[in-house]
Amino acid sequence: MSTITVDFDALDHLSAIYHNLADTTTQSSPNARSYIRDNIVVPNSGSLGYVMSDIIGYAQQVTDAVSQCETDAEKALRGGADAVDECRRHYENSDQNVITLFDGKYTSADVNTAKSTPSTPVTGCLPPAVAETTFADVFSSMGMVGNVISPSFWLGEGADIILDFILGEGEHNPFDAIPGAIAGDWEAVSRAGNGLGHLADYFSALASESTNTWSDTASEWEGGAADTAATSFGKMSQSFSDIAEELRKLSATYQSIAIGIYNLAASLASGLQALADWGILFLAAAAAVTLPVPIVGQLLGLGGAGYAGYELIQAARALISTLNATWSLVIGFTGLCATSLGRLQVSPDTSTVYIPTFSEGCLVDNRSNRPVRLLSTFPIGSPGDQLLRESLRALRAEAPPETRRMIDSIFRDERSVRDLMNSSWMSKRLQFSAEQTTELKQQIADVRARAEGSDGGALPSRTEPRSGR
Repeated sequence: MSTITVDFDALDHLSAIYHNLADTTTQSSPNARSYIRDNIVVPNSGSLGYVMSDIIGYAQQVTDAVSQCETDAEKALRGGADAVDECRRHYENSDQNVITLFDGKYTSADVNTAKSTPSTPVTGCLPPAVAETTFADVFSSMGMVGNVISPSFWLGEGADIILDFILGEGEHNPFDAIPGAIAGDWEAVSRAGNGLGHLADYFSALASESTNTWSDTASEWEGGAADTAATSFGKMSQSFSDIAEELRKLSATYQSIAIGIYNLAASLASGLQALADWGILFLAAAAAVTLPVPIVGQLLGLGGAGYAGYELIQAARALISTLNATWSLVIGFTGLCATSLGRLQVSPDTSTVYIPTFSEGCLVDNRSNRPVRLLSTFPIGSPGDQLLRESLRALRAEAPPETRRMIDSIFRDERSVRDLMNSSWMSKRLQFSAEQTTELKQQIADVRARAEGSDGGALPSRTEPRSGR
């Protein structure tokens, strides 16, 4: 009686879809790799203010982490397709008593279409990124050209006098401090945030397409590795969804600091306007005091100039205070980035995406009576495999009929050793007497002593006596 039913066209279609999805990472147009390069990178060039300098390192880590996710996605999708192909090859060489083939809903034409049709639902999620916040107008309103603000833009010919006065009062030069804080390509940050949002859509689409593809195939493949494949592909899809969630958070984080800098620039422009107005008033009042012909006025005189000068200094201080608030933007950005990076970054030997692993390599070939692999850790014929087989045969000799049938089915790869471990008979069998437990501990101690001695810890010889139960 066969234990596996499968439609080869369904497996070929499944493999073709996963290969197509893998192509979206590096080969299709657009693809995730080139999209990251062209849309996610925040350039580390030119004159950068201290805010941009502080976040640029995190932006590079984000780029590296996203690139790793893209690489791992391709490995996982190719791995899943290759596992399906390997199962198909195994079925072609298996005994027909084990495999039942049938013609399901897929045809060879469906397979050819799947192989030749790009996965547009996925690549359609990758339009060119655009800056959601533009800075040209707000920077222009500050008189900021490149990374410089000209005092004469605001104060005309009196710029030097005002700067001397501000610096003479021990205050910072706001015209230098502002670009020193916020200089940088902030539209690139906003654009990268937009691109991260599209990449989140891309990974969500990978999850959906993977899930839907398996759901469409599940009824065409039953038994054997099919259940393991379902679990593996489910875990891979969940990995894609988890990555998408973190990318959405990063997208929001990038947009948040871009908007924060934009609002800061608008506040600074307003502050510069106030400083310039008080500066102009100070210049006008000082000039009037020194006129050769006295002019009668209630506020005119040195007191009026002093009043304007005081407010000028207050305006300069207010600008510097506003700049100090930028640290909260930096702290918020780096903190949120660090949280998402902690979930995306992995050690070099770990994948951010679950790589499907399943096979029919342990299936019994009735024509050759080839033994099955009982536990994945122990290759057939290894000392561990031999010991397990001897143990199962010894248990079978004492087991009731129902458990004997279970052990027989384990050797035929129809049940697993773990099923036996969960059986009620085995549970009772494992309730050792105090004497047996003591004996077992002594055997373990003997093996440990051998492992630490000169004989390399070999298992007891088959000729060594073994006490009865």
